Amino acid sequence: MLKRFIKFVMGLLDKARTKTKEPENLTTKEIEFILTKMRTAEYRGSDFEQYYNVLKKLTDALDTSN
Repeated sequence: MLKRFIKFVMGLLDKARTKTKEPENLTTKEIEFILTKMRTAEYRGSDFEQYYNVLKKLTDALDTSN
């Protein structure tokens, strides 16, 4: 009976554990898509500074991936 209980608990623990995935890098097409969408949006005030920083990082990533 104890063995069944331990097996049951271990099965629950296996199901409850989250499986970690390695982060995926963005493809060139995905970066181009994001850049296109960002360029068509409107930004105001402090959002524009954030937009510029993200745009620069994505553009740099695109340049290094080519």
